[in-house]
Amino acid sequence: MRKKIIFSIIVVLLMLCTTAFAQQGFNIYYKIGIDYQEGNLNVSSVEIEFSKTDIQNPFGVYTAEILNYSGDTRDMIFFDVPKDIIYDNVDPETGEITGGGEAELEQVSFEIFVPYYEDAKEIFFYDGSFREIGKVDVSSFSKQRAETGAEIEEIDAGAGERILGEKNILDILTGNWWILALVLAVLIVVFLLSIRGKK
Repeated sequence: MRKKIIFSIIVVLLMLCTTAFAQQGFNIYYKIGIDYQEGNLNVSSVEIEFSKTDIQNPFGVYTAEILNYSGDTRDMIFFDVPKDIIYDNVDPETGEITGGGEAELEQVSFEIFVPYYEDAKEIFFYDGSFREIGKVDVSSFSKQRAETGAEIEEIDAGAGERILGEKNILDILTGNWWILALVLAVLIVVFLLSIRGKK
């Protein structure tokens, strides 16, 4: 019976390890909400987005530049502002399309996805002429700093990869409560079987 208990515990540990390694396959991005108005970009929201696949933005002449605490460029992406639309003119009586064309919106809201870096501080936005039209501070999401009073101390952690990076087992399990429930159920069954075997 003791061998069965040990075997069951090993199986559970293997399941946990497999799940932990599977979680490391995520790409991580800044999901940035943007309000565009008359040539300027204002950031309305910044969130962290996890994805199993690479997220591509519609290609365009606009640029997002990610800078670290040393002012070095970590990455640059190109994206489009969806301000150009195609419209149809519809006859209200017949419902038939009588014409149409293209129009450029002066104001539009949209989202872009920018690769996450652990040492990123700011993201600058440029138009097609590489003129700065907006920026956002992303230091609150950074793992590369430690604040002590008014000073910012940069923490060296290597290359700052685009992948998820280090994540402890507690964080992984907290986000996957069903794993905890499964482990608890297995342990209860093993415990009950061991008690039954002693009788």
